Amino acid sequence: MILSFLDRKSQKSFQKRHKSVADYEPMKTALNELDGWKGFDPPAKIAGKPVRRGKELRTGWYLVDVAGRVTVYFRWSNGDAFDVEITDYH
Repeated sequence: MILSFLDRKSQKSFQKRHKSVADYEPMKTALNELDGWKGFDPPAKIAGKPVRRGKELRTGWYLVDVAGRVTVYFRWSNGDAFDVEITDYH
């Protein structure tokens, strides 16, 4: 389950009120899968894409490249995602 978001834009995207993020539908699918995940460990795949561990500045984070230039970052603890962030690199 998603417990928190790192920023307001990411939270609005999850709440389906903010569609300015490129590749909105794949991103929405990924967030819904992350929110519905029931397991102590983070999922190995989200929306068919592999979940990787972050490096350097993102040590302790997980990430999944959703579609094109959209990446979802999150931290995981005790079966829940928190500090979820959606980045749209252009």
